[in-house]
Amino acid sequence: MKNEDHLLRAARNTLLDMLLESRGTTYPLADLPTSTPIEMVYFNRPGTVIVSHPQPDVTYQVFEGDTPYSEVYKNDSRRAISLDTIPLTGESHAFKVVATKRYSRRAPLTKVLYKVVNIKVGVNTGLEVIASKTLLNFNEKTALTIKEPQAGAEYYICLKRDHNVPLSAKVLYEKGDLSIETTDGLKEDTVLSVAVHDPNTGSSGTLDMQITIQVKPNLDLPALWLAKDSNNARPAIDHLGRAFIRLSNTQSSVTYQLFLVDMDGVGPPETETLMGNKYKGTDGDLDLPVTGILTEDVVIGVIARKTGSLPNGTYLKKSVIIPVKPDPKIKLTVLTSEDPEDKNISIQLNGAQRGIIYQLYQQEGNKPVGEPVFYHRNLGIGNTRIGGDFIADHYNVDAGMDNWVSSEFVIDTMDIEDKKILILSAGLVEDTTAFYVSAKKSTTGFTEFLPPVTVTIA
Repeated sequence: MKNEDHLLRAARNTLLDMLLESRGTTYPLADLPTSTPIEMVYFNRPGTVIVSHPQPDVTYQVFEGDTPYSEVYKNDSRRAISLDTIPLTGESHAFKVVATKRYSRRAPLTKVLYKVVNIKVGVNTGLEVIASKTLLNFNEKTALTIKEPQAGAEYYICLKRDHNVPLSAKVLYEKGDLSIETTDGLKEDTVLSVAVHDPNTGSSGTLDMQITIQVKPNLDLPALWLAKDSNNARPAIDHLGRAFIRLSNTQSSVTYQLFLVDMDGVGPPETETLMGNKYKGTDGDLDLPVTGILTEDVVIGVIARKTGSLPNGTYLKKSVIIPVKPDPKIKLTVLTSEDPEDKNISIQLNGAQRGIIYQLYQQEGNKPVGEPVFYHRNLGIGNTRIGGDFIADHYNVDAGMDNWVSSEFVIDTMDIEDKKILILSAGLVEDTTAFYVSAKKSTTGFTEFLPPVTVTIA
């Protein structure tokens, strides 16, 4: 109904009341619009009912059932009137407005306005939330501050997607702004919300404002190397073997990539040399293949990258050393003198490796023959790096990289690097004899035995 109709009918009724012999014979209009500016209020706070186009000669009062919830209100103008209720404590209220003719000479003439106004008593979900930090270190806690919270309500931090799982203690508000800290440190990017519950009315909700938290990569991940063909840890990998790095407790929001830290015989690269592709974390173990086959000891590092917080990446604290065994497939050749009277025999190694100590043995009785020969010094890696005095270091398998002790080897070198040939003297051989050669890493001490060779004497 148009506003003019309400005003016109109200004026008509007032005129009738004045003209008729018995004044006040018309009842108040019952179809006036009623509404509320706030459909939900805090516990123990008043609600408001608005009556539009009131009649000047009518009083209005808010009731719930037979119980009055407001003072009697009269208005001599035709502007809307606002009726404030008493403080509300029930969870929901259905209010009616009773209109009473002010000038009736008989019993009061009353009408209940047709439209019922519903007001709920609940929680305010529009509160402002501020985070102490939005970029956290791995496993760091954060605190959320709720501005002007509701008296008597309790609040707790929860996940956006599941407010039934508290991430903090439930805190009952008393005064001032409310600060709540997460119970545990956060390990992944997440969106936090704040749940609110009013124990007075039983109403609950989740604040509209949500906080996005980013968590930096965990740089303390456990890491170890494994041979590609085995899940068992070894002290060293076979020459020409393939390996992978296994990371534990990886984050699904982080990508990981291997890079070369150091390589025996080459030294640290001038620029970052990547050793594999990027792989996304799994929230558990992640295996990162090392690119290529391994011929020398290497130190492998891991770059952790995270979109948003650390897109350029940072290095995990732990690097992984992969010791590589000597090449066991070096070809041995028997050398004899052109002088038929000279029965001295030598064993030639074709394709000798740098940094390997070669020792000739007589197979029967495993007797060493002659002095060991150090082909050419590799510098080593990490704590195995050798200076200019040719003193090698010995790798302690049990202690890993933490315990390198000086070894017994102080050996002359034969620098014929271009041909990679070594000559091991077997001395005078008068009977058919089988020989073999041990190849020992000067820096780590890992040893392989080359295939035996037999010197046949006619």
